[in-house]
Amino acid sequence: MLSLLRTAFATVLVASALPASALTPVATPLLDNGQMIVVTTDGWDATQGRLQAYARTAQGWQPHGAAFDVLLKALREFKEDLALWDRAEQLAAASGRVTELAHALRDTLRSELSESIEIELSDRAARLHEDTLGDPMGAAPYLERLLLKDTANQDAFARLKQILTSAERWGELEDLYDRTTRVLEDPATRVDLLTEVALVCEEIIEDDNRAIGYYERILAISPSLAGR
Repeated sequence: MLSLLRTAFATVLVASALPASALTPVATPLLDNGQMIVVTTDGWDATQGRLQAYARTAQGWQPHGAAFDVLLKALREFKEDLALWDRAEQLAAASGRVTELAHALRDTLRSELSESIEIELSDRAARLHEDTLGDPMGAAPYLERLLLKDTANQDAFARLKQILTSAERWGELEDLYDRTTRVLEDPATRVDLLTEVALVCEEIIEDDNRAIGYYERILAISPSLAGR
């Protein structure tokens, strides 16, 4: 891999000093490209380097800003290209620009997207806040959005439930249970969740009337539980 990176680096150094038409046959694979990203290093034996974008100009290949900046610009045009998002995550982690990636996901999710991409990017944004930024509450809006599109997503429900429970956001937790139990089709799962939220209302929120309301919904689903 290192020899390949060295080759790419050397090719760029040569190409940057020449007009595009003067590229040698060795660099033929570059002739059809207008941009590329390579690793630059301080020496041939270096084990680490910096990602750098290059663009073809009339004067040859020229540096064209940081690779992550170029990728963010591309994502504004190709919002649904998951391969670009994969690469953006790698570059953000490598360059310490995870917050900027989070902002890019936020801005992209404000635009019109296909449902599958909206679900995928919502999940990525949530995980970025949960796992990398250490901001679980920042993940909550994305998990809520994901659940609006994919109501049966048990993983998203469990993650959001944990976040709200840890933050002691009992009202929001109750709302989560209420919304979820109204859209689920499986009666057994609905009864389980209604039992959980009834206990939250009874033991934590200390609102017996609201707890009774959930117990009544349980009985409407499964009358056989009456008297237990």
